[in-house]
Amino acid sequence: MKKKAILIVAICVAALAAVTALTVLTVHLFGKSAGKTPGSPETSTPSAGNMVITVENVTAQVGKNVRIPLTVSGNPGFMGAVLELTYDSDVLQYVGLEQSGIFTDCDASDEQGKLTLVDLENKDVTENGTLVYVNFKVKAGSSGTSAINLNIAKTGICNYEEQPVDCQAKSGAVTIQP
Repeated sequence: MKKKAILIVAICVAALAAVTALTVLTVHLFGKSAGKTPGSPETSTPSAGNMVITVENVTAQVGKNVRIPLTVSGNPGFMGAVLELTYDSDVLQYVGLEQSGIFTDCDASDEQGKLTLVDLENKDVTENGTLVYVNFKVKAGSSGTSAINLNIAKTGICNYEEQPVDCQAKSGAVTIQP
């Protein structure tokens, strides 16, 4: 079963790469498309009843670690997910993941301001609630509010049947207290 799950995530990632390549090619050939940034992957359009993954808003103190939950609601069932978080690396330092939520097999790749999460379950999960906690340290000298943007490609979530699952992304922020 684990081999099939790995295959499903590989297919989702390949589909994401294909969508990105087609978007870049379309923008290059036909110019800027309405509402899209040239070269960016196509993301799902918000609509009522869709699954929503949210980066929850939190408050943190300078020099302290902050635990940020990623939550899901309206979950119709999914097995694989590729999520991209972007953050200000001058304000926040990625510390690690805490897998005490729905995600049980999540890996992270951090590239100074871009954190990619890849989760692969053995079956469709249908629970709503906390997926995973992402931990950051608030760097010295930071103040104000720092956005944590969530991007989910149109093919970034898929189910056991290898079908993409429509999902809306909601970004959050860390409000920094002195």
